[in-house]
Amino acid sequence: MPLPPWGVVAAVLILAAGVPTPVRAQAVPLQAPMPVIKAEGYDIALSHALATSSQAASVATFWLKNGGRALLSATPYAPETGITAKRALLGGPGPDVKPGLVAAAAGKAKGAAASARTEPKSDRSRAAEAGNGTRSGTSKNINPPRTIGKAFFMGADGRPHWCSATSVRSDHGDLVVTAGHCVYDIRPGSATTLRNWVFIPGYHRGRAPWGIYIGRQAFTHRDFATYGDADRDYAFVSVADGLAPRRADAGKQSEPWPGNGLGFTDTGRLGDRVGGQGLAYNLRIGRPLLIIGHARRGGSLVSSYGRPFAAADPAIKATGLIGVRPTRTDAVGSPWLAAYRSPRGLGYLNGLTIGFSGTGRTATAVSPYFDGELYTVYDSARQFRAESDNRA
Repeated sequence: MPLPPWGVVAAVLILAAGVPTPVRAQAVPLQAPMPVIKAEGYDIALSHALATSSQAASVATFWLKNGGRALLSATPYAPETGITAKRALLGGPGPDVKPGLVAAAAGKAKGAAASARTEPKSDRSRAAEAGNGTRSGTSKNINPPRTIGKAFFMGADGRPHWCSATSVRSDHGDLVVTAGHCVYDIRPGSATTLRNWVFIPGYHRGRAPWGIYIGRQAFTHRDFATYGDADRDYAFVSVADGLAPRRADAGKQSEPWPGNGLGFTDTGRLGDRVGGQGLAYNLRIGRPLLIIGHARRGGSLVSSYGRPFAAADPAIKATGLIGVRPTRTDAVGSPWLAAYRSPRGLGYLNGLTIGFSGTGRTATAVSPYFDGELYTVYDSARQFRAESDNRA
């Protein structure tokens, strides 16, 4: 079935007739930590407010003032997650419902994934596409997607940090995904969100080519927010329309940002500017994936292909993990993409780095297995509508 031409409503493509689809949720108000939906008899998704539209300008100013000093001083975030996962020889995670796909969406802004056209395909051809891949090893001639950037925030230590993150398709073109501990303080007994959370796609050395997007609402799994469950270490963040500083003060030409940023212009919705990756869940483990993200040293984008394997860490009761070894990217939050097409810059998100087990070149990158419960959290987040009027 052809996708809508405006390309912002996620088309959930179930791969077999009669497949049970995870429960859908209603949008939730901007308030409280509160349960969003129930499935299997207990709360699945939790929603937490990050910032209101009236706070957007002050959050952006925090990062951009003084020539973007806070951005340039931010360091990779690596709180102690306690993961020492090893290859699971028996058991491991698996599908809880039938496999499903959400198609990617190309950006509508001029030059944003201009070649990324969503072509009509059958469910069977999409399933085959997600199942195919490139052999494991270092990637070559990969066109970095515009969806990938850095999430900046104040860490639990009170210092500025960043994680890799990526735009993912949503109903309103405003959704970002990264590791859960790049949004939440994971210290015992704490489910609070990290302060001054923003996403900058295409970030490089203090510059934001497509604007800065302030986090509005964060969605995660109840088990992560309550227990710090590594199997559920992911978060989807709804962001407000992008901001860019007006050149009211010329400042120094060598600075990434003009002076202290006396005002902002609206750059529009994230999905319209850079597009959004698709999502695949309940796939068979072992299909080749492209792991692409930032190197912690230097912050440049790097990528490699790998075949995930089932992993587990009995010490922390983590049995729903997958691992890849080795991988070139070593930043938390890096997306794992199935069926990535370099000319389009789009694929299907099927994992994300939450940490590493071991050290050096033999370190294993670890991700939660993407199952129906993850889709349930995503489905709740993708329907949330943030206020669009965030002009300052």
